[in-house]
Amino acid sequence: KGSILETLTSEQALQLSDAAHDRWSLRFFGKPRWRALIGRPLLQQLVNIAGRGAASLHAAHDYTVLCLLAALGFAEYPHPTLSYGAYVVLEFYRIGDSDSDSDSAEAWECAAYLNPSPFQTYDTLEVTPLDPSRGEP
Repeated sequence: KGSILETLTSEQALQLSDAAHDRWSLRFFGKPRWRALIGRPLLQQLVNIAGRGAASLHAAHDYTVLCLLAALGFAEYPHPTLSYGAYVVLEFYRIGDSDSDSDSAEAWECAAYLNPSPFQTYDTLEVTPLDPSRGEP
């Protein structure tokens, strides 16, 4: 037996993906106050790890990735909808006094790169730099 997705036409699959994208966008990015709450603890943990000067790798489900994007200040869910294996690469840079012991989020700058569908492009790797000020890649 195949999956239900195999029974859909291309147009139906696209409509389903768009509906899921819209629902997740509303859930994670619909209210600014909510955006700040849902991923802030995770973002703070990542900043603390960066403050120790360690490179680290973390695995997460799409739900957690969306929480992280919301905490980073994205106004909407970037396109396309996250697929299996989607990932975000974060680069943290301390700003201001490099001798400061502060690990607060305000003492750091973060560059984020999103690859929402790594297994859909086999011949090239497409990683999109993210700009939260625009709310889109």
